[in-house]
Amino acid sequence: MYEHYIKGTKLDNKVNYLKIYMIISIIFSLIYIVSFGILVYKDLKLFIILFLLCIIPFICSYLIFLIGKHTSLKYPKITKIIANIVNLLVLVTHFCCLFFIFIIIWSFLSLNTEYTDIKDYKNALNSYSFDAVEHFPNQIPQEAQNISMRRSPSSFTGDSEFYLKFDISKDYIEQENKKYKNKGEEFLFKNDDFYTSKNYNYNEAGSILHSITNDSLKGWVVRILERNQCLYGIASKDNTIIYILYCD
Repeated sequence: MYEHYIKGTKLDNKVNYLKIYMIISIIFSLIYIVSFGILVYKDLKLFIILFLLCIIPFICSYLIFLIGKHTSLKYPKITKIIANIVNLLVLVTHFCCLFFIFIIIWSFLSLNTEYTDIKDYKNALNSYSFDAVEHFPNQIPQEAQNISMRRSPSSFTGDSEFYLKFDISKDYIEQENKKYKNKGEEFLFKNDDFYTSKNYNYNEAGSILHSITNDSLKGWVVRILERNQCLYGIASKDNTIIYILYCD
């Protein structure tokens, strides 16, 4: 009876931690699969590759379980130490690697998505850093009309365009212009000959505005708030305002 007790309890306790690691690895693998599935469900080939990467912890823990089940009979302490180290190393390393891959894929998909529906305004806004779109409204005003927007996919070199255009009261536009009255450089377009100016910022602002409005630039006022790798600006005419972010 005593011998049976040892075989039924003590020996089982030696391999219980192997089962626990296997269960933990299954849970982690399922979480990874669901997370990546939501992210790349449209790309079956990529999902299959990521699926195989996600089940690595389960495969490793299962192999360790099979090996440990036999080695623990003769070398229980050594088996436990090595199994714990290897299992923890696999779980931590795998998590770090997949987290890094997830961030890269999420960033790539986010940057390479085109948004033109105003329902996706928040998604378009969140695809940039806060500093880049700080001059954009956090929410589209309820009184705004004739709303249009476009967030172009980023190219390999990082080029992208994002604008939000709508009609609204002149009071709103005046308040927006007052915020940046003493910041940046302002241009008033009296005609469409923006490309003949010696001022590079004037020419660029006119070119960008013309691509958005596809109409005469006469009467438009453009304020370039900042120009580094991207152009940050606001344009207005009568009851229309345009928030602009152009990266090249």
